Amino acid sequence: MMKLQAYTFLLLLVISLAGCNKEEDGIPPINQLSRFDGWQIDWVESDFSLMADEAVAALPDSVVVNSGMTREAIRARLELTVRQVTGVEDCERDDVLFLDDGITALGLAGEACADNAPKHVLTPFDRMTYSSDLEVTRVKFTDPADDTESVYQVIALNEQMLVLTRLRSYTNDPVVPKVDYGVTYHFTAG
Repeated sequence: MMKLQAYTFLLLLVISLAGCNKEEDGIPPINQLSRFDGWQIDWVESDFSLMADEAVAALPDSVVVNSGMTREAIRARLELTVRQVTGVEDCERDDVLFLDDGITALGLAGEACADNAPKHVLTPFDRMTYSSDLEVTRVKFTDPADDTESVYQVIALNEQMLVLTRLRSYTNDPVVPKVDYGVTYHFTAG
């Protein structure tokens, strides 16, 4: 009888542990985003450039004339912003984003970027607070200076990779109306 109880207990233990390792929606079970060696940006994918092109092309001729610029000049002005959001400079690849105890920090390492380089692609994550749902399928970053929040969907998270995505809007242009675009950040272990 004792052997049967022990066998039953071990069987239930194995079944319950097997259930703990189940992957849901492609996200392995991991309960935190922090890593001792942080996350390095690998690449950024976005349709921002395409959406900006479409927005400039859709401008009425009267708006272009009133701006005092050509469509090409308007688009060229937007290019710096597109690069800041989507372009990963070589000097940024050795930098590390740390997420620890609900606070983010961008650690600059190795090669420094030139003074005239676009703003660092990871600047939107620096010096933020963060929280996630229990399954780590969503991460909310909050700017403590003004309480603005950005919620990202977690596409992948494991020991070697973190992929975050969200929809954004660009609204800071005096000529081009609001541009909605998607952006996905691909990180690898630092």
